[in-house]
Amino acid sequence: MVNADATQRANHTGTQTASTVSDFQTTVSANTTVTASTTHAARTDNPHATTKAQVGLNLVPNLDPTQQKQQAVIKNDTTYLLDGFTIHPERWVHSSGGSSQIKDGVMTVTTPANNDTIAVRSLWTAILQDFDTITFDINFNGNTLLVASDTPLLSFDQAGDKGIVLTNFATNGVNGWQTISLPLTKFTSAFDATSAAAGTGIALAPNTTVSNLKLRVYEATAGKTLSFRNIVLSDSTKALKQDFTQPTLFTGSKPGSSTWRIQSLDIMKVAKDNVQGQSSDAYMANLMTAVKPLNPTHIAVAIPYDDPSAYPSPPVAGYAMRWAAAIRAAGRNIFWRQMPLEWEGIYSKPKNTKPKNTTRAIGTAAPVLAGTDTTSYLAQIYQYLGWQTELDRGSLGGVNRAACVRSR
Repeated sequence: MVNADATQRANHTGTQTASTVSDFQTTVSANTTVTASTTHAARTDNPHATTKAQVGLNLVPNLDPTQQKQQAVIKNDTTYLLDGFTIHPERWVHSSGGSSQIKDGVMTVTTPANNDTIAVRSLWTAILQDFDTITFDINFNGNTLLVASDTPLLSFDQAGDKGIVLTNFATNGVNGWQTISLPLTKFTSAFDATSAAAGTGIALAPNTTVSNLKLRVYEATAGKTLSFRNIVLSDSTKALKQDFTQPTLFTGSKPGSSTWRIQSLDIMKVAKDNVQGQSSDAYMANLMTAVKPLNPTHIAVAIPYDDPSAYPSPPVAGYAMRWAAAIRAAGRNIFWRQMPLEWEGIYSKPKNTKPKNTTRAIGTAAPVLAGTDTTSYLAQIYQYLGWQTELDRGSLGGVNRAACVRSR
């Protein structure tokens, strides 16, 4: 006879694996509560409706990282990049309240409470000549800005502000980039033009001088942001044509305002040729003043590729930096124009050129990058680029370096 207590589960202790219990897994999987929990865990559509404010993302501008570094370029002789926010950030001066920041090709202003935030960029006086259209990207970063007759305002100073209220052309509060393109004549003294209607008051005259470009935002709430990138001037008539005739000098008041959009002066005679008798900072500044009437957009600086240790004191790196400072202080861009000293056989370097002399190889990329080739011409150029990083800051990206090639 079996004791009844022996068959009661409640009277037993210890553990039993699920695999020894028939239909255990099937029963659990079919349970509605388990099924609902499993489905919920696999969801990716924010089932709890969590907001960005709850996790602090409302304090972060929603800038697309895949687009922040996109950079407008000079496409042809009818398009001019006024500002890509990658070089010369010092040209923008912030005033009043709030703050402004330029980073990764984007300028972002942050508003104060009940006050203006203003960013002003100095301009060549005839920068608008030959153009009739302005294009730029704008991002409200999800902020709905206060709108009035003069805010948020983008304006040129031409005997007083001629501007547009940005929300007349872009949708306020949008979180993402909007590309705006409009005629320069939409900029008026009344700031009242829209995408559909011309403004009243005095219109901006592109062929008349201007002094600066200004962004002004008045806001009651602190901490709102507005971002800009890629300000481009263009000629919608496509009337400008490339002309390789000699340009007329002394006629334009801004660099590049004559026949050629890019005009460069070479200062090899006082740069490379004076490495052992280096010009003073005062001489450099005076030279930049003297060439100003020629309206150069660029100054070509001839500095050899050789390691700076090959030069007398001060080394060429410091010499080039001083030239760079003087040129940029004058508002010009730079062409760096280099060559190995051996190509000319100057400054105590023996002449060493192919095919007459084959002691130095041309070099190939793989061993140079691996560091196993440190003597070829390509290696020499690579080493030069390593110490010239600072020199490139502010040069015209993509068009700032040229090899010196000569016939003798």
